[in-house]
Amino acid sequence: MLQGSLFITGLENVGSIVDAAKANMRNKKHLKELQFEWNSYERDTKDVTSLSTQHVQLLEALQPHPNINVLTLIGFGGDRFPNWLLSQNSTKHLTTLQLCYCGIEEISSIDKSLPSCTSLILKGLKNLKQMPSLPPKLTYLVVDDILHINYISEGDLLMKEERKHYKLEVVKQIEQCLKLQYVLAPHNFGLTVREFVKFVRERLEASPEICITSSQLQFFISEIVKYDLYNDDYSVDQLLDAWVMFMHYHIETMFIKNEGSKLVLPSSLTHLKISLCSITSDALSTCIQSLVSLSKLELCHIQTITSLPPKEVLCSLKSLQSISIQECYLLSSLGGIGALTSLIELALNNCINLSTSNESLPLSLERLRFVDCSNVDDILVKSNLPVLRILCVWNTTFKNQRGVLHVGHLSCLEILSIIACDCRLEGLNSLTSLYTFVVLRCPEINFSTLMDKDKCALRAVEIDNPLLLKLILSNEIISSLDTLSICFFQGDSLDDEVFQSLTSLKTLILYKCNNIHLPKNLKYHASLLCMNLIKCPNLSELGEIPQNLRALEIKDCPSLREKFNKAGPYRVLFNEGRTIVIFLTEGKLILIPPQ
Repeated sequence: MLQGSLFITGLENVGSIVDAAKANMRNKKHLKELQFEWNSYERDTKDVTSLSTQHVQLLEALQPHPNINVLTLIGFGGDRFPNWLLSQNSTKHLTTLQLCYCGIEEISSIDKSLPSCTSLILKGLKNLKQMPSLPPKLTYLVVDDILHINYISEGDLLMKEERKHYKLEVVKQIEQCLKLQYVLAPHNFGLTVREFVKFVRERLEASPEICITSSQLQFFISEIVKYDLYNDDYSVDQLLDAWVMFMHYHIETMFIKNEGSKLVLPSSLTHLKISLCSITSDALSTCIQSLVSLSKLELCHIQTITSLPPKEVLCSLKSLQSISIQECYLLSSLGGIGALTSLIELALNNCINLSTSNESLPLSLERLRFVDCSNVDDILVKSNLPVLRILCVWNTTFKNQRGVLHVGHLSCLEILSIIACDCRLEGLNSLTSLYTFVVLRCPEINFSTLMDKDKCALRAVEIDNPLLLKLILSNEIISSLDTLSICFFQGDSLDDEVFQSLTSLKTLILYKCNNIHLPKNLKYHASLLCMNLIKCPNLSELGEIPQNLRALEIKDCPSLREKFNKAGPYRVLFNEGRTIVIFLTEGKLILIPPQ
């Protein structure tokens, strides 16, 4: 008896509709989740009309029992739904519908046929003509990779020339920002020419509406494809020129028609994710202003938004607690974000065109993350964040050319993570609640002052700079540390004398450290309970293991592995006569405490 979940793949290989009907899916009343998957590339090798009919007929024959709760269609080539998916009697218990990379052209009546649907995921529907009316009880919606439908507000149409010109100017600014980012940190430049060309070719070939005319489309493709897809030896300028050309065509297209599609969302939504779609700032404001129950908003890879909604819109979103924005290159303003009185978490990733403004961040923020963003120092200085507990700043640029990051006003900060930022940290001595401090890939970072030993709550440090480690460990605050993570050290030995001061250390982690040697006095660390030694290729000696150690992980340390392979099980005798045996299993050493 089938029950629970059933995933069926390779449906393109089904011989006939009769064979599908023999599965008798309609009588399997104990199934709760179904996934039907066709080879998505198979659609390109057959007559589209014939294939569409075949897929619809096949899915008709695979009609499940009405008890089904979750349905996923992947690679479905039909241009419409089967009849049972449009019938309330067949879908009355369906709560989740996922459509991924399907050829569907129209999704009609799902607001009526899916009365219990609370979760809807639409991804890669390249033939979809317009967004459907959505189920009234919907709480979770993902709209992803539907780039050819343009969501434009009436305000955009009234001022289309001005807004189009503005967006094109921003594209030029972004090009300069990307070039600067590459010059400053070439190892962090994520896109390769191959990846970019593949992405653009797929978008343009799948969605010719992106371009103004077919002749320009063909010209653009010919210019792009002359780069070898399997050769990464092209300059960043070539990559950026291609990106700028793509964005120009895309923005021009959004304003060709005198009308735009509207994204009408039910007020029941609590979680909304929009990714790889064409929606303007005004259209976003229009579609979310009535979402009074919205608690989480995600915007990813949208190159047409220049600003978040104004405070007049955001002030009505009293339930919104989390915003995540990723790779929205044209985003320059956070709009009226300060009006979000319930916002707890804000994550900004690859928003490299952020400018400073008079609008401060919400007072309610507890978790804040900047990754590959601009003007972070100015945004922080202008914001009063009395309850902020976690701040992560990764690979960012600063308005202040000296690169000064002020954190002293963040009085409740418990976790501070600075990665790939060369700056001067000021105000550390004011962070009396700081519990965890992470500094990685910051060779030029320095501190105006360190934490005050009498007011310091610091318990965990993760670091990769030997000089900074010595500076921190030479301070009297280290007596309170219970976790120390050391990463990416090259040929450095850990100072025995300094380690003697780590009287409260419970956990020691070494990660990707070459030619590093453990301190000889570790055996005297009665407080040390856990050690993790990971990817340290030349670490060959453990020394004498601390007597109270209760957990040891040694992974991808070939020198230690070779030693233990020769010596067999490794035994350590303690004064009390207890024995701990380390076993070698699948390249990983695990210490088994005595019973």
